[in-house]
Amino acid sequence: METNQELTHDEKTIYDRQIRVWGHAAQEKLKNSKVLVANLVSGSVSESLRHLALKGVMIDILDDRMLESKEELERQMSIHYLINEEQEGMKISEAFKQSLDKITQFAKISVIEGDNLGAVKNLEEYSAIILGYNNFSETKDLPTDLEVPIVLAKSYGAVGVSFCHLGSSYSFTETLKIDNKDMTKTTIYNDSKPIKDWMEHWLSFDKFTPKLLSRVRVKKKAKEDFIVALLITFISESQGIDLSDAKSQVIDIFEKNNKGALLEETSDLEKYLGDIKESYITPEFHPVQSVLGGHLAQEMLKIVTKMGRPFYGLYLYNAVEQQGRSFPPTYLHNLV
Repeated sequence: METNQELTHDEKTIYDRQIRVWGHAAQEKLKNSKVLVANLVSGSVSESLRHLALKGVMIDILDDRMLESKEELERQMSIHYLINEEQEGMKISEAFKQSLDKITQFAKISVIEGDNLGAVKNLEEYSAIILGYNNFSETKDLPTDLEVPIVLAKSYGAVGVSFCHLGSSYSFTETLKIDNKDMTKTTIYNDSKPIKDWMEHWLSFDKFTPKLLSRVRVKKKAKEDFIVALLITFISESQGIDLSDAKSQVIDIFEKNNKGALLEETSDLEKYLGDIKESYITPEFHPVQSVLGGHLAQEMLKIVTKMGRPFYGLYLYNAVEQQGRSFPPTYLHNLV
């Protein structure tokens, strides 16, 4: 990858507003950075891809799935607005490149052949990686010695989740004002635990779910049922188990946390579960895609430019509560 290329006159003109916000040096870093975006199973990932392309970042897209039928094309169009009806028969990666090339002038978008990260010859050449995933079992294929910052993302219904791991050698420098003097501080992230180990530990059902359930404090019963139904569906997809099995686990956790009354027989939980199960053709709410996709892109910009402290750990967005919650490593590690 070529580095240290200066901005051209045309690039300075096109990115003028961005340069006014974060400066000339940061925009040059974006131009000379390269991000891998792989497995676009979530609309949140494609939304972050659009943001990064418009900011001038070089991007490689890895996703060999085919838009091989009208039904599959329609399903993907319901998730990704960058895919259109004229792209039937194309690979998803090629479809995204075609659409992005029409709306970006200077960003270099490339396609990598392959269906997983193993198809990439040198992951270390990237400034960062964004990976969409369907369930946690897919993280088993992640390299154990990967030092490149990586963000995993998924959204389902009204829930969006991202997980950022900065690797074992990421550092950034910030200027702090202490006693009216500017002081430079360098922070080094030294996390030798592989990302897949953290995923299994932090997002395990016994540790993660009780903390989510403690957030269910909505006064209106119908909204409580809806949140619980989304949680059950999220667990079902994440662990690859039936909705009934996920519901049984959630009921046990609710009872242990003295919230059993929320699941009384007269509740609308079954109705909401049925509604969500029937909506698998459009599993993501577009507002969730926008919020989580914007969050992913923002953190990518921090990681690449090293301007601002990047978020590190788990981020959860719940559109029903209209709230985003951050779970940094020190917090997640102590969940009980």
